[in-house]
Amino acid sequence: MSDLPPHPHAGPALPDATPFDPAAGSLPPVLDGSRVGRGEPVVLLVDAAGDPEWAADAAIALATGWARAGRRVVLADLHLQDPVVHDRLGEPNLDGVVDVFLYGASLSRTARPVSGRGFYLIPSGTYPEDPGAVLRHPRWPRIAAGFGDAQATLLLFVPADAPGLESLAGWAPSSIVLGEPDEALREHLPADLRVTAVVTPFATEGLFAAPVAPPEAGPTPESEGPPDDSGAEVVPWTDPFEEREDPLLGEYADGIPASTLPAGAVRKREADLRDPPAAPSAGRRRPEAKGGTRWVGPVLLLLLGVLVVLTVSYFASRAFSGLLGGVLGGRDPDPEPDSAATAAVAPARPTAAPAVSGVPLPYSVQAKAFASLRAARQTVEADSARLSGVPLYVSPELVGGVLYYKVLAGALADTVQASQLRRRLVDARLMEASDAEGSWSLQFTPLAYALGEFPERAPAQAQVDSLLRAEVPSYAVALPYSDGTERWRVYGGAFRDSVSAEGMRRILAERKIEARLVLRVGSQTPQE
Repeated sequence: MSDLPPHPHAGPALPDATPFDPAAGSLPPVLDGSRVGRGEPVVLLVDAAGDPEWAADAAIALATGWARAGRRVVLADLHLQDPVVHDRLGEPNLDGVVDVFLYGASLSRTARPVSGRGFYLIPSGTYPEDPGAVLRHPRWPRIAAGFGDAQATLLLFVPADAPGLESLAGWAPSSIVLGEPDEALREHLPADLRVTAVVTPFATEGLFAAPVAPPEAGPTPESEGPPDDSGAEVVPWTDPFEEREDPLLGEYADGIPASTLPAGAVRKREADLRDPPAAPSAGRRRPEAKGGTRWVGPVLLLLLGVLVVLTVSYFASRAFSGLLGGVLGGRDPDPEPDSAATAAVAPARPTAAPAVSGVPLPYSVQAKAFASLRAARQTVEADSARLSGVPLYVSPELVGGVLYYKVLAGALADTVQASQLRRRLVDARLMEASDAEGSWSLQFTPLAYALGEFPERAPAQAQVDSLLRAEVPSYAVALPYSDGTERWRVYGGAFRDSVSAEGMRRILAERKIEARLVLRVGSQTPQE
């Protein structure tokens, strides 16, 4: 990697190198996940080691350590012409980075969980003729903004001599150099590369005795991953639709009851349901020491006697009072309580409000897109008459600074249903077959603006029509409740993240319409 012509600059400033053994089971302080890259959506892992296997293992160890420290981590392999990470993990190299940027693959579906390590992997994917076209792609900053919205970290494992590294360095907030580059390679690195740490292979040969194998121990009921010798709790990667504590749900689903999430979303581990054993107070003596229990028996007998006397006195006074009142006033000494009076005095038991029992609907099918709302609405009206039972709606989105109006179909729970709906659109000639060939038509759109909720469909549709007159496209989705009733929620648009929702936010702000970006939930109607 050192036979490159140097740049006219002296290269970035590099901190002192720290030896790092990826197999050690713990990270050195310079890579501590609680400090390095904290709050940054993207961190470059620049491979300057000349040893691809060690560099890949170092990237994997870093992703694993940060995930176990509680961070949400995705590792992407940008060794596009000579990938190595998936081999080190024993994972397949299916759709990956190249397919996301050049062929319209879904970023959310190319990221796959790595068993036992707690992070997600995006492999390199299809072999590209020009890897620089991927690294210089203008979509990178938007992806970084999406990771920032989700409070997750994207680790980009990239060769130090990769064409287009200077483009990544222009917007990535920090980087870690894996390996100590020679002078020629250091001068070739972009001057604006912000290097946080440099780690090099640990020369362990002859320095340590053979490691002693730790005793075998199975995972405890409280753990959700393999045993970790470092002592850090293993925190597996959590999908936005599986954990209520997920940052994405915490930001966008404020006010939505937990019942809108799938089963197990707010589960408690068995250990959390058990009462913890009481810890002995520091410095407290045991009662039996020094004969301290000799006075306990007499005191308990005395208290028991006082309690018996008070109880007998209370019931005797009640009986005497009732008998005396009955004799003097001619009343029944033990009348039956009046049910109406009892009901008036007794507090009513509070009735729990019904909860939303809908499911997340994060997928849509993009059929067409227009530069004007009028053209998009005309298409929706015409195509809705030809395809019954499938909601068609308009979702505004800024693309390259231009506001487009996408025509989307369906609010679906998974990609299987989305694929079936896409086939229906092609069969009904509402979508070109060539457009359906790319995976870009299956849109991951979990978020929408909430624009009102109504007890029946008619007033919800009236709200949709009213908003349309204000040039605010919207649509209504059925929303089931736990008591068997059904309401209708009006949504505006369908978006991947807050960045793609910016166009709709501006439309609402111009018309002074208050709305929240929420997780889209509702009743899922199976597609035929």
